[in-house]
Amino acid sequence: MMWLRLALLRFGNDLTRRRIVKSLNRSSDPRAQEALLMALADQSYLVRKEAAQALGDIGDARVVAPLLNLIEESFHYAMARTAVGALERVLDRAADVAIREDILAAAILDDVNGIYYEHRQGIAWFSKTRSGRPWIMDCSRVRQLAHQEMLRRGLTI
Repeated sequence: MMWLRLALLRFGNDLTRRRIVKSLNRSSDPRAQEALLMALADQSYLVRKEAAQALGDIGDARVVAPLLNLIEESFHYAMARTAVGALERVLDRAADVAIREDILAAAILDDVNGIYYEHRQGIAWFSKTRSGRPWIMDCSRVRQLAHQEMLRRGLTI
């Protein structure tokens, strides 16, 4: 059954891929995390968001770097909020086994700036000139968790 999910995740439409990602969140199959990591690069914002959410729930220390990348590349609020929350949950349970470079990157993660989007008649606007509002995503909890782990390991920035 997992092979079917993986095929649909690659070739299904946006709604199908999003449903597959949600189902992977409940999967105990070890391939689920790899599929979710692949979904972080999906063309659909909603699939990427669901994948980040799921990785926060089931991901291990290997997902720290991809979540950091997603946060740094996020340009709107909902994605950044989801990725930051996911990274917090992963660091809460797996910071002690994360690789040193990922912990250091999390410790120096800046707050994320972007433009808030609104849906109007099925279209999402991301531009400041078309109903976008600037926002800042606070990453201080991620930095705090990473700093705690660095102190535990005897590391400094």
